[in-house]
Amino acid sequence: PDFLAVEMRRGKVALLWDLGSGSARVEYPDLQIDNNKWHRIHATRFGKTGTLSIEEMNSNQKPSPKSGTSLGTASILDVNKSTLMFIGGLGGQIKKSPAVKVTHFKGCLGEASLNGKSVGLWNYVEREGKCNGCFG
Repeated sequence: PDFLAVEMRRGKVALLWDLGSGSARVEYPDLQIDNNKWHRIHATRFGKTGTLSIEEMNSNQKPSPKSGTSLGTASILDVNKSTLMFIGGLGGQIKKSPAVKVTHFKGCLGEASLNGKSVGLWNYVEREGKCNGCFG
C-alpha cells in the first residue's frame, strides 16, 4: 500500500514514500537533530518528487533542501477517509513497508501540520506507551 513517512534514525532525518511503483527515500545528511535543540522539518511530496529541509531554530544557517524522485509511473498517493495517520510511531499491529526502518520516536514534537492545516497532537484516537509531553 501507498505510504508517506518521516523518520529519524541515529539523529538524521529521512523522508520516505511509495506511490505504488516502489519506495523512495531522501535523507538529510547535513544536520544532526538529536542535540537537544528545536528544529523545523519541512517535508513535501509533489508527484514523484519528495523534498526535505531542516533548520535549527535560532540559527542563522539557512536550510539546503534535498530532493529525490520515486521510480515507476505512479505519481499520486492513494488516501481516503479511512486512511490512518500515525505520529510518533507505528502501532505494533500495523504492517509496515520494509523501507521504513524506525517504528517509534523518542524526542519532543512541538507541532505538526498536514497540507497547511495544524494537526492536534493531543486529539488522538489511540495511544501506545506513555507520553507526558515535552514540558511536563
